[in-house]
Amino acid sequence: MNTITTPQTEESITHIWERFNFKWIKAGILSGILAGTVAMIVACIAASQALGEWYQPFKLLGAGVYGGDALEFGKFGAAGVYGLLLHLALSSLYGATFAQLMNEKSKPSSFFFLAVVTSLIIWVFGGCLFMPTVNPILQSTLPVTFNVFLHLVFGASFGLIVPKVRDAFLKN
Repeated sequence: MNTITTPQTEESITHIWERFNFKWIKAGILSGILAGTVAMIVACIAASQALGEWYQPFKLLGAGVYGGDALEFGKFGAAGVYGLLLHLALSSLYGATFAQLMNEKSKPSSFFFLAVVTSLIIWVFGGCLFMPTVNPILQSTLPVTFNVFLHLVFGASFGLIVPKVRDAFLKN
């Protein structure tokens, strides 16, 4: 859809509703998955050092559905698979939403700044308001400072990754 930019619409966000660029959405999804992977690698390294089990973060995510038994030492189990899939799904949703709300022609510095800010907003809503109700085990186990740190790792890596993925996807 071709829209005409006028002085009235120049500063508006109507582009969010008037366009849908599937390549850009796919770039956002891939960037979300890659940034989520970076954050999860950091979490797995920390879990390995602190808990002796590198895949504990996946089981912590799955504990919201599978309960405290999910944290049993030594097996990845259904809770680990659920946690992995949940994390990838949320990272994908973040990337798709970010891409739809951001103009694909934005500067890399804008992507970085907004990705870090939105990752902190997600921590406030997800980590402070939503998670205690849905997954109290994760909320009580994961220190707040480390939770904030992981969200910042996700946001910063997303902000660095998305311009590169965008350039690769939107070359044509």
